[in-house]
Amino acid sequence: MQSSLSYLGLPDQFGVALLLLALVLLLSPYLAASDLGVIKVPEFNPIVKRRLRILGPIAMVGAVLLHVPLVPKEETRKAAACSISGVVFDSDSNRPLSAVWVELYRDLTSFHQRPAVLNYNAATTGPDGKFSFDCGGIKDSQYPLMLGVYHQDWLAHQIKGPTIPHSGEWSGINIPIRMSDVDLVPLRELGVSFTGKKVGTDWFITGDIENRSERSFPCIRLTFQMSTSYEDHLQGVPEADLGSVDVEIRNLGPHDKRPYQSKLPKQAGFTLKSKQECR
Repeated sequence: MQSSLSYLGLPDQFGVALLLLALVLLLSPYLAASDLGVIKVPEFNPIVKRRLRILGPIAMVGAVLLHVPLVPKEETRKAAACSISGVVFDSDSNRPLSAVWVELYRDLTSFHQRPAVLNYNAATTGPDGKFSFDCGGIKDSQYPLMLGVYHQDWLAHQIKGPTIPHSGEWSGINIPIRMSDVDLVPLRELGVSFTGKKVGTDWFITGDIENRSERSFPCIRLTFQMSTSYEDHLQGVPEADLGSVDVEIRNLGPHDKRPYQSKLPKQAGFTLKSKQECR
């Protein structure tokens, strides 16, 4: 609880001044022209004195009530915590699936539209298939959410997770993937990692390509699909296809690991679209 003075944002000194004034009005009909040290009671004419016999006590009660804690104190609302965690596993063998990107979509089923991507890489599963990420930056208007998963060796994204209806603590989410039904991309022996990096005002896609086989590759072309960045999504920018970026790696030998970097036209979300041999 808080006093009316605090609720109105008035200083304590103002409340003290009101109390002294109310005390003077209360005593004036009885102690006119008296010096009480802290206060001096003035002399009023008989008509005013009669009125102050009524108004004086009212003013005093009002001044006292201003200091009494009667108003409920407003508690500062904390942003609701939001986290999503679970595990991705192969439903054929019940084995966990590692290095799987967990994607975040806006569920637009009620609008008869396809899910809209909010984040292509909200989290990555560990060796135990588990993932977790914070969803506190998602606006209430963007719910409900759907989860999807993708691996660089898969041809297609899998929107398999349950619907997340609102912000909160969501744990123990199981995302089963039947690997026998998943189409795998060619050149799976080539491992590709990638991330975004900002240098000054420029944005780059950077990472490594690793040849896990005994054969050599004269030329490999990596194609990355760009889309609206996660930061732009939070600002209300709609999902858009921003084109693709190609990265070529030459003369990749057996068990060779090579870094690469390519400049992006702007900040964007991206995912590996394809790996192909080139000339």
